[in-house]
Amino acid sequence: MSNRVSIVTGATGEIGRVVAEDVVRQGKHLVIACRSLAKSKVLLGELKSAYPQSEIEYITLDLADKRSIKKFAETIQQKCYIVDELVCNAGILCQYESQNKDDIDMSMAVNYLGNVRLIELLERSLAHDARIINMVPSIRWGSISGDPFHPEDKFHRFRRYANSKLALYAYTQHLARKYDNSAISVYAVDPGLVDTMMITKGRWFEGIADIFLKPFVRTPEKGAETTLYLLSNRPQTTGMAYYDCKIMQFPSDMYTREEWTELWNNTQKYLTEII
Repeated sequence: MSNRVSIVTGATGEIGRVVAEDVVRQGKHLVIACRSLAKSKVLLGELKSAYPQSEIEYITLDLADKRSIKKFAETIQQKCYIVDELVCNAGILCQYESQNKDDIDMSMAVNYLGNVRLIELLERSLAHDARIINMVPSIRWGSISGDPFHPEDKFHRFRRYANSKLALYAYTQHLARKYDNSAISVYAVDPGLVDTMMITKGRWFEGIADIFLKPFVRTPEKGAETTLYLLSNRPQTTGMAYYDCKIMQFPSDMYTREEWTELWNNTQKYLTEII
C-alpha cells in the first residue's frame, strides 16, 4: 500500500464524491475524511466495487470538534502517510444559529477554524510538493469585521456561510505567503451554485427562488471541474481563488489587510489552545 495519500474531506457530499472518484480513477491512495461513518462506508464500498484494485480507506473527521481533528492528524502521522493532495471540501450551511462545543459560531467553527486546524496539524505530513485546495463558494458576498467567532449581528445563514468562506480564503492567501519559497501549492476554488443537499435543505428552492435561481444551478460534476483541473495541473499563481479554471477577479475594496491580519491574530489564539 502506498504511503502517499490524497485526502478529501466531505467526500460523501455531491462534489466530494466526484473528486474522490477521480482520485481513485487515477490510481491514487484515497483517504475519505468525513464525520459520518455510515456514509463513508457506503462510499468506500461503491468505489471499491467500481475500482477493485484501488487503495481507499476512511478516517473519521468532524471539523466542528478540535479533538476529532487532532485525532485525525495523529492517525495520518502514525500511519506515516505523506499527504500529496488535501482537498478541503467539507462545509456546513447552518439552518439556525448554533455554536460548537467551544461556543464558536458553527459556520466559522466548521468552514474556517476546522480547516485551519486540520491544515496546521497536517503540516508535518505534507509532501514537499503537496497541493492544498480550499473550497470557498460565495466569498463575493462575505465580510470580516468585529469578532466573527462570536458574531453579534442578526443570524442570516447565507451571510454567515459567506463570511466563513471569505475567512478561509484569507487563510489560503496566508498559506500561499508562508509556502512562497517552497514547492507546496495552495489554491482556493469557488465551485459556483451547485445542486447539493446543503443548499436545498430547508426549502431553499421553493416558489419563486426555484424559478429564478434553478437555471443557474450547476451539477456536482460541473462544480468539481475546477478542483479536478487544479489536481491535474499546477498553476504557478498560488493563493488565488479559481472559478471555471480561471483566477477570479475581485473589487479592490473587497477586503482590507487590517481586517485579515486581525482575523489571523484571533485565530492563533484558538490554535494555541491545549486540548
